[in-house]
Amino acid sequence: MIISIFTWKYLNINDFGTLSILEFYSLICVSLFGISSEQLIVRDYYKWRDRVKKYYVGNVLLINWGSSIILFSIIAYLSYSFPVFSIPFNLIFLNLLGALLQSTSLVPFSLIRFRSNVKEYIIYMFFSSVFRAIVSYIFVAILNQGVYGLLIAQVYAGVALLIGNVIYLLPKTKFIISKRILNEIRKFCYPLIPSTILANFSSVVFRFILGKYSTLEINGYYNIANKLSSPITSLHTALKVTYVPSIVSLDSENLENNKEKIANLSKKYFNILFLVTLLIVLFLTELVKFLLPGIDVASVKVISFFIVIIYITTCQLYFSFGIFLSRKTKYQFLPNLFNVTLLFFPGIYLIINYDTLGIYFEELLRVLVSSAMAYYLSIKFYKLKSNIFYYLIAILLLMLVTQVNFSFFNKSYIYLIFLVKSALFIYTTFLFINKKFI
Repeated sequence: MIISIFTWKYLNINDFGTLSILEFYSLICVSLFGISSEQLIVRDYYKWRDRVKKYYVGNVLLINWGSSIILFSIIAYLSYSFPVFSIPFNLIFLNLLGALLQSTSLVPFSLIRFRSNVKEYIIYMFFSSVFRAIVSYIFVAILNQGVYGLLIAQVYAGVALLIGNVIYLLPKTKFIISKRILNEIRKFCYPLIPSTILANFSSVVFRFILGKYSTLEINGYYNIANKLSSPITSLHTALKVTYVPSIVSLDSENLENNKEKIANLSKKYFNILFLVTLLIVLFLTELVKFLLPGIDVASVKVISFFIVIIYITTCQLYFSFGIFLSRKTKYQFLPNLFNVTLLFFPGIYLIINYDTLGIYFEELLRVLVSSAMAYYLSIKFYKLKSNIFYYLIAILLLMLVTQVNFSFFNKSYIYLIFLVKSALFIYTTFLFINKKFI
């Protein structure tokens, strides 16, 4: 979000469209880099004895970084040999290289999370974000390099991140290959690869369809929505620093006594994310008009809808964590399989024939069906107490706000509207804090 605020005024809507198409390649990288090996740290860190933790981390790191370098080389070669979009290869290569360098943080980030060191996490994220924002501003605003400058900044930030990752990991790692540890990685992590591929494949196909059959303007709005929703996704990432370790540690104790604790903890984190999303959606018109003067109400409606979809996808974790806790990772791909299937039919038909309205229906259908499947599998494999109606009401409230909010887009009594929105947000926050929402 910081990067966006400093650079938006120096990019046009077509530049955002180019960035949206470039993210097609980034999503491929996210699907494959590391082959999900860091997930073994996520699930079993609490179970490892202290004297063997460094060996586990070393084996995970070798698999994670080694596979990423190999896959980067293959994707770069295929992108050069078989171009899909009319975008210069130098931009594609810089984008891929930036994704590779960013992926080196998968293992250290998992370690920071499960050592529950919030201070380390804050320092880690703050310096990486600020450094990237400064470099981006230099290349885009001062040197006027546009999209190219933004990608160069991403590479420089990635190099700095790599150096920091190496310094952080050296005292916590021993590189002695163990067949037993590699076998554990294979059993637990490899079944997650199809799920990760399918999840990102749907995003890749969606970006491909937008790139081929929609205008650069629509691609730009989608890219803006992703950037405006960065507080949601960043907060979600930050919340996982304490959420996932708390859930896993409760699971490692007496499950029967902790079922209600896990359910309440999930609801607590969900509420925090909901309130931030509500704040963004409520004041989206004011924010967009400030950052992008002259934008019309139809454009803001599209951006708002995409933000709510991103929120629903993000908060899926809080009501479907049972699949992961039950270690039934081989079933993790099913919700994403439904997601991909619905994208092909009726998704492609809707997007091509009904433009923006088709995108609305296609995105909403996919996210709701895949979320429902994830919830079903979660309660089937891991009997957790969960109030799904609580989550549904919160999501419906956000959808309602996105529709009502724009009736006042160009009204003259803007200060009164701002006060009403503020009062609504404060009142909703009060209800959530005092557990009176349901």
